[in-house]
Amino acid sequence: MILSGVGIAGFQALSHWDPSKGHNNRPIIGIKPADVSASSGGTTTVYYGQTVSFSTVSGRSSSATNENKQTSTSGYPPPDYPPYPSTPGWTLDVGGSSVESGTASASGVSYDQWYTQSEQYLIGGYVYTTYSYSETSWSGAYISGVTYTIPNSGGSSGGTDESWSLSTDGASASGTLDVYTPYATISASTTTPDAGQSVSFSSSLPSGVSYSYQWYLNGNAVSGATGSSYSFTPSSPGSYSVYLEATENGYSFSSNTVTISANSDPSISISSNRNPSDAGQTVDFSTSVSGGTGSYTTYGYVLYDGTSTSDSQLASGSSSSFSYTFSSAGQYLLHYSVTDSNGYTASTSITQTVNTDPSVSIASSQNPTDSGRTVEFTSSVSGGTPGYSYSWSVDGNSYNTKDINVSFSSSGSYGVDLTVTDSAGYSVSQSITETVNSDPTVSASSNVSSADVGYPIEFSSTPSGGTGSYSYSWTLNGQQVSTSQDFSYSFDQSG
Repeated sequence: MILSGVGIAGFQALSHWDPSKGHNNRPIIGIKPADVSASSGGTTTVYYGQTVSFSTVSGRSSSATNENKQTSTSGYPPPDYPPYPSTPGWTLDVGGSSVESGTASASGVSYDQWYTQSEQYLIGGYVYTTYSYSETSWSGAYISGVTYTIPNSGGSSGGTDESWSLSTDGASASGTLDVYTPYATISASTTTPDAGQSVSFSSSLPSGVSYSYQWYLNGNAVSGATGSSYSFTPSSPGSYSVYLEATENGYSFSSNTVTISANSDPSISISSNRNPSDAGQTVDFSTSVSGGTGSYTTYGYVLYDGTSTSDSQLASGSSSSFSYTFSSAGQYLLHYSVTDSNGYTASTSITQTVNTDPSVSIASSQNPTDSGRTVEFTSSVSGGTPGYSYSWSVDGNSYNTKDINVSFSSSGSYGVDLTVTDSAGYSVSQSITETVNSDPTVSASSNVSSADVGYPIEFSSTPSGGTGSYSYSWTLNGQQVSTSQDFSYSFDQSG
């Protein structure tokens, strides 16, 4: 006979009766994948701060004998014996210490129950039967929803083994948690690149685990950047932030953030203390560098004997400035480069023009001259670098024009000195001697002091002083009568 009864509160009710059935199995507990998947008897990788979920799977208990004499007035077996609580207790141990305990739903539990009929008797017209509960076995998912969060110790980078066990009412499961710190560290080849310079990022994560990767630039996921390394080229100066998000077994964590400060590209300019210059002059070249990163580690220059880098080299070196004396006129190319601490190189060139040396000559409008006369001195300059300045010195007086006029008050020899300086700073000098004579004088005489009309009279002159040869002009009553030093003249009337 089968008698359906009412279950005792807090326990599962009878499901079926099969006296022929007998079992002797213990429950089996396994782990259901959640935040992390662990398995009984195995090793599971987890991270500090990560939540692990545990649950049981189907299993059976050992057989149990439960003696409980009961009677029934209906001739059927008595009400069910409670085989298993609906909220079983459980305990979770990690690292040898109990970390979690409680009760959980025992949904899905079923059991088998065996009875034996011992005797029947009649009392007051009713038949009473005595039964013995001889054996009971259970099956089902005993508990679910047990979770444990690995404490965030901030400790080792990984590989710390912690044993765990989950037990409930005599059944247990166990395994090992391989605990890692959920870290991802990234580093950059440089944090201060120049604009246009590539920056390489590498990552460091716990070994022995497979990850998926996603790189972020300025908070945005970079399309296609899903490897353990990443390269980025800032297109312009500014600040850029980069970090990595790694995922393993559904658990994601972010790396440190690296800030990139991109500088403007370096630039270099060259200056010459004189350009153009004159042959024989020493020219000083200096450089000015702006932008770039850090110190400027390398300078390099090449001076070419011409205007092309294919021309022969006159000089080369690795200083930020240098001097050179050009022996001949021409045009010369100077190429300069500079490298900053990031290895970024900037370069530029200038052409140095070298002119022939200037020369100067002086001309006097009259040399020698007489005292009191005004003499014009003119200069003529050739070669050099146009843009000339003049410095005259005559008889203690200074003048600064190209040409000058000078009057000498007394006779003598005078030095006339001129220094011309061109715009390249090259100076050339020239001097002449101006001879100043005393003013000329003349005396005239005749061979007679009186004579008859028609009688020829001899006139003569004696000049002195003055300069060079003389010219003569004899006049009579306002009319020129001779241009010779001496002449003869006859008067045609008395007077």
